[in-house]
Amino acid sequence: MLALIPIGGMVAALFVVSVLRPWLGLLLLLGLMPFNGFLLDVVGPSLHLSSTALTVLAGWHDALAGGVVVAAAVRWTQGKSFRLNLVESAAAVVLAFGAISLVISPHLATGLYAYRTLYEPIALALAIAVLARTNGLATHVPSRYVLAMVVSGVAASLFAIWQVYGAGFHYVATYYKTADGRLPAAYFSAYIVQPRAFGPFHSPNEFGAFLVIALILIATPGLLLAKPVLRPWAASVIGFVLLLSFSRSSWISLIVATVALLIMLPVTRVRLAGFFRAFATRRWWRSYAPALALFLVLFGSVAASSGVPQFATGTISGNDPSAANHAAGLTSLLNGTTLVDTGADSTSGTPTARLTPFGLGLGMAGAKSARFDQVAALDVLSSETWYVNYLFQAGFFGLLALVALALAIARALWIKRSLPMARAALAAALGLAAGAVFIPVLDEPAVAIPLWGLIGLGLGSTVAAAGGIPVSPGLAEPTLATQRA
Repeated sequence: MLALIPIGGMVAALFVVSVLRPWLGLLLLLGLMPFNGFLLDVVGPSLHLSSTALTVLAGWHDALAGGVVVAAAVRWTQGKSFRLNLVESAAAVVLAFGAISLVISPHLATGLYAYRTLYEPIALALAIAVLARTNGLATHVPSRYVLAMVVSGVAASLFAIWQVYGAGFHYVATYYKTADGRLPAAYFSAYIVQPRAFGPFHSPNEFGAFLVIALILIATPGLLLAKPVLRPWAASVIGFVLLLSFSRSSWISLIVATVALLIMLPVTRVRLAGFFRAFATRRWWRSYAPALALFLVLFGSVAASSGVPQFATGTISGNDPSAANHAAGLTSLLNGTTLVDTGADSTSGTPTARLTPFGLGLGMAGAKSARFDQVAALDVLSSETWYVNYLFQAGFFGLLALVALALAIARALWIKRSLPMARAALAAALGLAAGAVFIPVLDEPAVAIPLWGLIGLGLGSTVAAAGGIPVSPGLAEPTLATQRA
């Protein structure tokens, strides 16, 4: 119990720092978030912390996020105008509907946990946008935060390489066994003869989703103000580890996000011609060819030694049980027939007749519903499709409010897609939204917080650009004058 004093003091200090210096708090939050799983799954148990101490320790990112939200609320109340724009109003409606679903939840502790998981990231994005609108967004801010996330992604990827090839199965067996001594199936995959890469995260799918965000940030021109030669190497390392995660939902997310990013790129005939001419220059080959060659060699070696062809064949044919579960989740979304009932006495799915306008209450659906003992006596509803889990918790009204918010955000970012941060935020959001059809990864704070933090920065960049502030030193077009030209 003595550990609660320093841990609680550290969490309180992070909250104070984030309130007084919200941009610093956000930088710490986005840069350290990828290591939350390692902190709770490996460091905490290695120090023999009690469950209470681990719960308090897990509040470090809530303290940072909450501090940013409080700082934004203070700035907003000190402003001369209390008007909310369309996105901010839509976000307020989503948070309000979430509060209703929390009130009707049969168990308050479970509902509060679900509210924190589902809505804290949205509140964070809203707070970032409000801070940008009330206090402005400095020129260096977007690139600094992007750099923090990319550096974290590279560090997590390097750790994952050691986790797969250095620590191997022993690492998983040491720290990730369940209470009854089983190894969770999520860390392995049919046809693959090595552990899946999950690095410092809780799961491979969670890890893969974060790597998709990092790759989109690297691929967006004018966003990452690092030496050009470093970007292809970072992309090669992260891309290789994304392969090692064997996360099919993340691969789909990357494809969708990349297509969206290409569609939004401001391509002109002159730029296109210059792009193809670059292939004939020595500088291009010196900068990109070595990293690309390394990636291809690593990709080929993994494909030849770990069972990738069989993995792909099993996925396409449906012989892989995990792939079949994901397909079943998609089916439940399309026809609305059943969810998986994980109760001990469950023999069949649960009919959609149980749906209500405000849902069954927060925490009453999804894999995280079983976190607290108080839900054990109830049927626990779970689907591989995140939207189905959300629908059963928040109901039709809650889901429609979330869709309205997503459309408002997409509209705001699309209009200002000439801004690198807006492009990256929209592309990453679309990619992970597609992946959420197959896996409920948006319930994970290590994914949701970076994603919504990026969305908040994208929205903040649009506000800053509207005021004539150049939000990307790497490009000339983000200024108001060039937008009108």
